[in-house]
Amino acid sequence: MKRSQEGFLLRLPQKLTLETVPSLFSTISSQSPQTQGSLKAEGVETIDSSGAALLRWVKRTYPRLSLEGLNPDQARALELFPSPPPLQHALSSKPFTYRGAIEGLGGHLVKGWEGFVRLITLGSDTFYYLLEYPFRRRGLHRGDTVQQLFSMGYNSFPIVTLIAVLVGITISLTSAAQLKIFGAELYLADLVGIAMVKELVPLITCIILAGKVGASLTAALATMSVMEEIDALKTMGITPVRFLMLPRLFAITLAMPLLITIADFVGILACTAVGYFYSNIPPRAFIKELFTVVFLSDYAIGLIKGWVFGWTVVICSGHKGFQAHGGAEEVGKATTEAVVLSLALIILLDCIFAFLLYF
Repeated sequence: MKRSQEGFLLRLPQKLTLETVPSLFSTISSQSPQTQGSLKAEGVETIDSSGAALLRWVKRTYPRLSLEGLNPDQARALELFPSPPPLQHALSSKPFTYRGAIEGLGGHLVKGWEGFVRLITLGSDTFYYLLEYPFRRRGLHRGDTVQQLFSMGYNSFPIVTLIAVLVGITISLTSAAQLKIFGAELYLADLVGIAMVKELVPLITCIILAGKVGASLTAALATMSVMEEIDALKTMGITPVRFLMLPRLFAITLAMPLLITIADFVGILACTAVGYFYSNIPPRAFIKELFTVVFLSDYAIGLIKGWVFGWTVVICSGHKGFQAHGGAEEVGKATTEAVVLSLALIILLDCIFAFLLYF
């Protein structure tokens, strides 16, 4: 590097590669962006991607530095190297106008409606293939179904059981403390029995599945979408919804009754223990009082809720997974959105069930 009458002058080395780029970058970046001069590239024989990135950075950051001496092949290769878009400051947005606000709101509404239509379409197609399977025997592969059942059922069993026990203990202690004030400790069985079987167990089980199974399912499908594996399935004449969604929907349909039954059992067992040690209610009396208010229909309602919530998790995860495009960042974004959407719809559907059952 030297100074001439024309300004800054730097002769580039023979190899413009990863070994020489850091020192060149330090030398050039020490100059002001308004520096005038030239970079002499007559002796450059080899340029790798880091060298091309350096030259593109110089052209963008130092407009008054000229690059001289590149042969035509090197110049064409340099032009093919992508240049990142200029950064825009966050405060340089358009001024607020009512028209812009209305257009932005309309855009969000249209985007939301299109996403809702795609979600409903995916759910409809998946259930259609599920109902079609007994007649055409297509799309449900035994190995994939067993693997999904193992993941959704067996692998989820420990955490579902633990949470059911902890929730049973918590709701029992809270309720028993209030019932003790009125001398109605025996009615603890009525309260926690209905709450666990019809409400808490299906809700908590599917919330856990949304975070565990839904996130895993979305990440797998989003990765396939980003890596263009789903497009490859279409090229081979395979319907992605039937091939990827049908085993998962069938697996969650089989897993939910098992998970909910086990969670009901251990949750009520925990409530019985709290009733015995905290309120001195004998287990026999607790169970007898429990079955005066909890019937098979209550268990069926909890099971139906579990199925609906579980299907919601699978459909929402598949919807976000299929819509992922771009790179690794989109996979994480799709996973987060799938979990949030699943939880929001589960709470909404639970509210709808409450209106249908009690209003």
